[in-house]
Amino acid sequence: MSEHERDDAPPPALRAMIDEVRASGPELDWDRLEARLFDGDGSVRERSGLVRREQLAANESAPRRHGFAAVAAGLALAAAFAAAVLSPTRAVDQSKPAQVAVVRAPLLGEGGQPVAVGQRIVAPAGMWLRAADRVAVRLEPGTVATVVDVGERVHLALERGAVAADVVPVAGGEPFAVDVAGKRVAVHGTRLRVALVGGSVEVAVSEGSAVVGAPRGAGRTEGVLVGAGAVGRFEPSAAASAANIAPDAKLAHDLVDGSLASLTSKAAPATTVAIESTTATVAAAAPGPVAVAPIAKHAPAAPTVTTPEPPPAPEPPKVLAGLTAEQMSEPLSKLGPALQVCARKGGAGVVYVIEQNLTIKIHPSGKAELVGSDPGLDTPDRPCWSGVVAGVAFPVAEGPTTVTHRVVVGK
Repeated sequence: MSEHERDDAPPPALRAMIDEVRASGPELDWDRLEARLFDGDGSVRERSGLVRREQLAANESAPRRHGFAAVAAGLALAAAFAAAVLSPTRAVDQSKPAQVAVVRAPLLGEGGQPVAVGQRIVAPAGMWLRAADRVAVRLEPGTVATVVDVGERVHLALERGAVAADVVPVAGGEPFAVDVAGKRVAVHGTRLRVALVGGSVEVAVSEGSAVVGAPRGAGRTEGVLVGAGAVGRFEPSAAASAANIAPDAKLAHDLVDGSLASLTSKAAPATTVAIESTTATVAAAAPGPVAVAPIAKHAPAAPTVTTPEPPPAPEPPKVLAGLTAEQMSEPLSKLGPALQVCARKGGAGVVYVIEQNLTIKIHPSGKAELVGSDPGLDTPDRPCWSGVVAGVAFPVAEGPTTVTHRVVVGK
């Protein structure tokens, strides 16, 4: 076997055609041309240029050869080129890993609003995120998360709350991941819920599996496997261990319901969801009750936004009626004579006349209180005046009453 008779050699029929033309065709360097056509190196454009150059060189070196031979050489070269480029039997280098092509669909929020890498989502009433028909994520009410990546892997960093996801599996890939409390939850499919509960990470898988481990950049996550029907509870300060995983039949029943809508309890009232970035803040309408079909079968249902009814207006405060002027007339008429005991007397029978405008607060119980005077009582006089006012009885009322009354003492 020559050095060119390898796994990527041309088929027998083409081999016979090349040998025949080599015997009668133009003087081409067939060994070099065949090796360069079938070694798999270079682009299609480079190899097609090689064929053209070899044809021109052969024609110039033997212009008087029979026309059929030149045509046959050209056909052989074209056939060789087609076999080298298009043949489905070409050998594949098995040592190189196969590349999985994944469509980088944009991540969309409520109403088709694009969500970009680096945006922080605050969802007090919850919201949906979707990436084509491969990932659907429900942010439960009160959740705060940041978008880390939206390429081959939809990647979120969870600060608070919980996310529930429906993920289409990708062979050898991790189409969805959540970083939370020092752990990475890498989802292999299909349905799961990741929550931050009292500082601990709770991973519940209803279908498929997820790997919980330490964040390792963009590479494949290494850690412990949480399978369908199991719940893992992990502490931020400890490495993930299989001892943290236990079966939970009730959880498996709750999640395998055909719809991500079953992952949340009652729908929260409609509100707004703030999607923050370093350059702008975008508002997205948050949903009310939303029925969502499995993403592998149907397009996402349009969210139904409900407007909550306004709370009832508070009742106006009840005004408690105080005393009327007529009800206060008689007690106030007794106040002046009663205050004469407080008259200040000087030597040789001199009596000082004191005129004051008194401010009196009458409590609902009917008890009176001196709260002010104008122009003002001297300090030695205040106890006597206050005591006399407190001794005057007023009628009982629903509310307090404040009244100003003028009195003259000492005349």
